[in-house]
Amino acid sequence: STISLANVAISTTVANAAGTYKAYIDSTGSATGITAHAITVNTRHNTKAVADIAPGGSLSASVTGISVDGNVATADADSSASAYFRGSGSTVSDTTIDITVRGTALADASVKDATISASVASVAANTTKANLTVSQSAYMSVTGSATAGGAITISAVFEADENHGAQATTGSSYGASLSIVNGQVNSAIATASLTNKAYLAGRGSISGGDISLTSQAVTYAMADANARFSGTLLGLGNLNAE
Repeated sequence: STISLANVAISTTVANAAGTYKAYIDSTGSATGITAHAITVNTRHNTKAVADIAPGGSLSASVTGISVDGNVATADADSSASAYFRGSGSTVSDTTIDITVRGTALADASVKDATISASVASVAANTTKANLTVSQSAYMSVTGSATAGGAITISAVFEADENHGAQATTGSSYGASLSIVNGQVNSAIATASLTNKAYLAGRGSISGGDISLTSQAVTYAMADANARFSGTLLGLGNLNAE
């Protein structure tokens, strides 16, 4: 196709995923509290946002004009998760008290290889942005008393690897003939922010066997911008990965 415009945006994909996850026991205001064989509070969560511009949706055009903004893929994943026990009165577990929050998340933005033929003042062909924000907590807060016959375990675990986290991948601009003043061709930005807490709080008393608190997390952000082009340019910003 051939386009003659002052400004043209070719393809934009946005994916947003957000979630709030909670599992809790709250006996605040209870005079008698809770008696049980075992007390378990468990939150598991997974938030996933994927913005993908495939080859069929890539910029493949001949453009004459002032500026062209090409392929832009943005993925935002935002989650908040908690597992907690809080309350007043007397809480008794014959065996264990286990409070656990465990989660994963993925923000994945990708633009596959694009072809562009342009004679313009400026061009931005491929841009990907992946943003991941997660906050999770596991805690126990009592104003009365909590007693376990066995272990008290409080854990906050967040898992990230090459299949999770924030991932921004920008493909090549190939087979191109570019005659422009300034070009910002490929850009990939990935950001991952995590808050992870496991704690005890409150003015009451807590007693049991082994008492363990674990906060375990891995934060993963990957930005990959591939470069391949041909053209006649006054200025070219070809590759940016953050």
